[in-house]
Amino acid sequence: ELQKFRFKDKFDFYINVSNDVNIRTTVPKMVIQMYAENAVKHGIIHKKTKGDLIINISKQANYIIISIEDDGIGRAKAIEIGSRSTGRGQLIMKQYYSLYNSSAKTKIKHEIIDMKDEYGIATGTKVVIRIPVK
Repeated sequence: ELQKFRFKDKFDFYINVSNDVNIRTTVPKMVIQMYAENAVKHGIIHKKTKGDLIINISKQANYIIISIEDDGIGRAKAIEIGSRSTGRGQLIMKQYYSLYNSSAKTKIKHEIIDMKDEYGIATGTKVVIRIPVK
């Protein structure tokens, strides 16, 4: 809501939580916030039209699956136009995952997907995080 206000309704956001997810399950701090903020600052804000940010949370086997998806300009275009990023958020999350994974049997996994249409044109970015749960 704050980012939406800050950027004058430049985007809409949707948060979908599957019924099989225990909403009291803890997840790493900032895991959603950092990727959602990046989606807005580097992807959606540079669109000529209003964008969408979609956060889906579901359960699959022994994992909570968090998907943060935007329909922004894509990472390559953001770099091309010089969208400013310190890269600190990505570095912090990489270090967090590494620390967590060094002591856990089941590892946190994440991937960043550059989404494209059938012509190879960027249609946004999707981050998928798989967090082990007991």
